[in-house]
Amino acid sequence: MLLFVFILLLVPGVILTPPPFAVYSLTQNSTTFQNYIYIYAGNSSTGLLTYVNKIATNGNGTGTNGLQSQNGLLVFENYLFGVNSGSNSVSVFNISTTDPTVLTLVSTVDSGGDWPLSLTAYGNTLCVVNGGAKNGIRCYSISSKGLTWTADLNLNLSLTTPPKSHTGPAQISFSNNGGALVVSVKGLNPPFWLFPITSGVPSTGASTSAHGSVSFGFTFDTDGTILLTDASPYGNGSGVILIHPSIAPSASVSFVNNNYYLIPGQQAACWIIRSNQTKNFYVANAGTNTVSEISRNGNSLALVRNYFINGTGGPTNLAIATVGEQDWLYVSAGGIITLKLISAGTATIEGSIPVTSLSIAAYVLGSTSPSPISSPSTSPSPLASPSPSASPSPSASPSPLASPTSTPTGPTAPTAPGTPTGPTVPTAPGTPTGPTAPGTPTGSPSASPSKSVSFFLLVPIILVLIWKNEVL
Repeated sequence: MLLFVFILLLVPGVILTPPPFAVYSLTQNSTTFQNYIYIYAGNSSTGLLTYVNKIATNGNGTGTNGLQSQNGLLVFENYLFGVNSGSNSVSVFNISTTDPTVLTLVSTVDSGGDWPLSLTAYGNTLCVVNGGAKNGIRCYSISSKGLTWTADLNLNLSLTTPPKSHTGPAQISFSNNGGALVVSVKGLNPPFWLFPITSGVPSTGASTSAHGSVSFGFTFDTDGTILLTDASPYGNGSGVILIHPSIAPSASVSFVNNNYYLIPGQQAACWIIRSNQTKNFYVANAGTNTVSEISRNGNSLALVRNYFINGTGGPTNLAIATVGEQDWLYVSAGGIITLKLISAGTATIEGSIPVTSLSIAAYVLGSTSPSPISSPSTSPSPLASPSPSASPSPSASPSPLASPTSTPTGPTAPTAPGTPTGPTVPTAPGTPTGPTAPGTPTGSPSASPSKSVSFFLLVPIILVLIWKNEVL
């Protein structure tokens, strides 16, 4: 019996096996209080989540308005990055490679501007876009010790801190192969920018012409084509726009057919993500409490199905965990709702867990690069790959990048390239179709102790029982 106890002590996995994946959510507490990462263990069979723990980011949030951006929380390799908009910083966590519910805060660094909103990573580089009065892009090199500033790029937008609703940067992302950085901008024209990577750093960019009013989140298809959401194209419903980027022979970005795909009956399309399982795209419509499944065939988009999200608020962020051959889609909507993605048009809502956050991200054990911002290309991308030997260098020219050899300063008050026109979210027309989340949400941040606490409480109980048995 004593030998059995020693085995339990030496091999905790005998009692509790680490979960195959985890989902993280970033709170947005007020600008004077700490943000937290809430950690949830995922069940590979059901996709359902169980609260495990929370950890402070050492930074502050936005308060009640949320981020109004995509990828404010980012998983890349075995790192988790989060923005602290209220304190102008970025937090870096290490994710345990044996238990994804174990996070360690590595560092919290200055974002290089006001109101950081969105993150992206490729290779050993992380970049953040700031959306306040001091706006622009800051990039860092990533290491086990944290982040090291490498370069800045000014966007020269006329914004305030905090930014006005539906105005300013919504997302930043590297292209599939790291050949360019792209940025979407809400309520300003031009609404979309592309910055080719020159000698490892983003160089002078190209932009689209004026389209819509609230360009929001975007994602890449495997061929490099961009799908961009617009929360209110011409003030009429929800839209998705196809964009073909190119950096050869010169940087350019162009809308496909110069028009939108309007999602029938939906309002305020904001967040978008692609599933490797179904090969389709999922759009969160904050104004109608739905997620729309969209298919793409060349330059054509089509609605596959709308799924009604029965949360305490409209859907505000998306994350996917690919576990083996299964994709689990997580929707932040006043809680985190789990959808099982099997094949096109057959998603089912499996359950939900309450949590007060907007940004979510997922990490799967054994993933080489679980970041949602890049996916393997199955056909040649129109964006050229950067040189393998290239490394971030603030001296690259031509480039509007500031050198990190001196104290960084913000841009002078520039003139914005357009006038903000972001509307409020319109009222949803009618009742969308799709399944309803079953039952009452289960799980809460105070309901489930962490595995480590459960284990160490269990061991002394076993020892006491053995001692009583020997005494008797």
